[in-house]
Amino acid sequence: MPSDWVGIGRSYLRLQLAAQRDGYALHPLSQVLQEYSKIENLQQKFHTMLGIKTPSKVQMWVRLGKPEDLDRMLSPRRELEKIIVS
Repeated sequence: MPSDWVGIGRSYLRLQLAAQRDGYALHPLSQVLQEYSKIENLQQKFHTMLGIKTPSKVQMWVRLGKPEDLDRMLSPRRELEKIIVS
């Protein structure tokens, strides 16, 4: 249900902002959660490592750490004019 997705997104954002407020960085890791055949063995090992039994699934996986300088962490973005082709 889309309203559930929005609510979960808001909860995640609150968690991320609280972590940053306290000097931590939160980073989502999603590759092992993808469901396609080439990653099936890795996903199986991941579930075994965590003790996850079918039909249960991990819905979100994040790493939490304390960066040396949280204030200097910038997103690598380009100016819009440099990526638009007309």
